[in-house]
Amino acid sequence: MHIGLIMYRDDAGSGGGIRVGEALAFGLTRMGIRVTLLFAYGGPGPLSRSVSTPVIYLQANGSRDFLAWNRSRETVREAKFDVLHFIDAVLWLTVATIGLPIRKVVHIHGRPILGEKISLFGHFIGRWLRLSCDHQIAISRGAKDWSIRLGWASPENISVVYNAIDTARFLELPRRLDARYMLGLPNDKMLLGFVGRLVWWKGGKDFLKLLTFLPSHWHGVVVGSGPDEGKLSRLAVEMGIQQRLHFIGLLEDVRSGLAALDAFGFFSHYEPFGLVIAEAMAARVPVFGMLGDGEYYESDYPLVTEQNSTFVPRAKPLAPRVPEEQASFVCLAERLCDYEENAVEYDAKINTAQKWVIERFDTEVFTEQVMKIYAHVLEPGRRVASS
Repeated sequence: MHIGLIMYRDDAGSGGGIRVGEALAFGLTRMGIRVTLLFAYGGPGPLSRSVSTPVIYLQANGSRDFLAWNRSRETVREAKFDVLHFIDAVLWLTVATIGLPIRKVVHIHGRPILGEKISLFGHFIGRWLRLSCDHQIAISRGAKDWSIRLGWASPENISVVYNAIDTARFLELPRRLDARYMLGLPNDKMLLGFVGRLVWWKGGKDFLKLLTFLPSHWHGVVVGSGPDEGKLSRLAVEMGIQQRLHFIGLLEDVRSGLAALDAFGFFSHYEPFGLVIAEAMAARVPVFGMLGDGEYYESDYPLVTEQNSTFVPRAKPLAPRVPEEQASFVCLAERLCDYEENAVEYDAKINTAQKWVIERFDTEVFTEQVMKIYAHVLEPGRRVASS
């Protein structure tokens, strides 16, 4: 069996898709499955440096690069893939491979944020893309139900496979002092971390505001980049916390960032899964946050529970543009201060979190479920999805 995993670009800042692809590539390789990674844009990056599987860079200059369409079609044809798995939904590549005798699987990473409109064109394209594939993999029950409701999927052609991480990578981390020295962080402060893209729905503004409710020896560490980085820097100055905030940018290996932290903060207004939560749990960093909209705590198969993390409910989780109430910040700050004063009492929660992720959200569990889907779409007699 030969599997092609398609992603946008080999860039740590390109979104969660690259981490899903990385986990699947490692898992499939361990099972003896032949895997090739295909990146629609750009050149070598952190993933290609960490995997032993072949990597192809299609090097398209946008969706209207029709020379790349032809080049990519021939590349896919010559590779003789059994399954082309769109970890990222690269629309033009789906079109470019129409008519090839190959099975296609597409990953559904979530649903739209409530209140954010989908254009009519976007709805049409999204529906076509998903229905042109042989099977869809939704990362949560909520994403699956949403796809079916919109008519973007039929119940028999979509399955739920929850995201995963390679938990073994997070069992051995640098020493805290070493990690702080390497990243230029203070040794004598309590460090609360924020990891993710710096876009409004990730809640960076709330992360900064929480610092104003914490004692001055609590500092914030921001791991990541994005369009809101400048806004957050200016906001920190306005709040008077610029000396307590450390922007360290993207890290090819997030483990050093996690190793430096005393606690991990999560503030997304909407989150379909929360890979960063799983990574923090696996690394034994206690998780605190504001519970917004999303599927990361859905009852069927939750990542977050009261036993493995500490969350304060948002006052209006279904209204992401509405500023959070002050009481939420006060409550969460109190929880963090309690953790600082009674850290030993949180050991049980930290142990539960790590065990929870290893047993439920590890690469091995994830890969076995995806393999069943590959076997299903490759069953003899099944027609290739019409495009």
